[in-house]
Amino acid sequence: MSKARAFPQEPLLRQVLFNLRISGSLYFDSQLHGDWGMAVSASEYIQFHCVAAGVCWLTTATEQVRLSPGDIALCMRGQVHTLSYAPDVALATDQAYLESLRQGAPLFREGPFNNRLLCGHFAIMDRDTVPFLAALPDLLVVRHQSKSVEWANALRGLLESKKELESNDNPVSNRLAEALMIRFLEGYFQQQSQQGEPVGVIQDRRIARALNIFHRRYHEPLTVEQVAGAVGMSRSAFSVLFKRNLKQGPMEYLNSWRFYQARKILQQSHRPLSQVSLDVGYASEAAFSRAFKRRYDITPGEYRLSAINSKSVAVIRNGRLAATR
Repeated sequence: MSKARAFPQEPLLRQVLFNLRISGSLYFDSQLHGDWGMAVSASEYIQFHCVAAGVCWLTTATEQVRLSPGDIALCMRGQVHTLSYAPDVALATDQAYLESLRQGAPLFREGPFNNRLLCGHFAIMDRDTVPFLAALPDLLVVRHQSKSVEWANALRGLLESKKELESNDNPVSNRLAEALMIRFLEGYFQQQSQQGEPVGVIQDRRIARALNIFHRRYHEPLTVEQVAGAVGMSRSAFSVLFKRNLKQGPMEYLNSWRFYQARKILQQSHRPLSQVSLDVGYASEAAFSRAFKRRYDITPGEYRLSAINSKSVAVIRNGRLAATR
């Protein structure tokens, strides 16, 4: 079988990310002096760091990377990490640093100028349940992106409006965050391809076509055989390729996408459950309710009520309703 050809990454990224609820924020754009260092606490968000000037270090529990001007680091799981001018300097907490900014007396202003950093986050509803994101490494480093500072600066408007900063439903800021996320990921996949590294799902036309079918036709009674045939593969070969790239089987992915769409509908509309069931590919409300309850330990009606009562978003963590925010 011939090797699948590479294809432009951005259309698939837009396809994958288009239906996600993405918002974003820029925490700070700071000039850092002396032997500075900060410990960044764990977060439910995807955190990003853009280096505008100077060399610094990012360290996680398993990796230590040197960052240069134009580099972008994405902590995809919001894991604990440190940022510092050198690997072994004293660390302040990120909260202490942000508080010093709020107080108008920022830390790390003594000594020679060493770095300029722009740091922020992307918030994606139920990030841990989005199938595509689960296949990416914990830490992505995109090198030498000449426009990284411009892209991050585009989020500055979010800092100027507390209402926008706290809202997940502002269409302008959400589209801006979506575009920035695509740009960062596109840079990562292009870099991996240029270095001869495997980039999996983004490089395979067959998987791209399969995702397109799942994302656009999830309301239909799709089967693995149907999708495999549509992309020109046998059922078994397609299943192996799909799982190798996305770390889960085709039907598992489809079901995850259906439930993701169901949660969005439940949060954003008052559509009857019977209609929601049909919208996400279930033949009956009873079958949908049983599957939803089995997956999240809560009924669709209870999930919707929790979102309405909180006037916010019901958050799924580890397959269960964990909290609202």
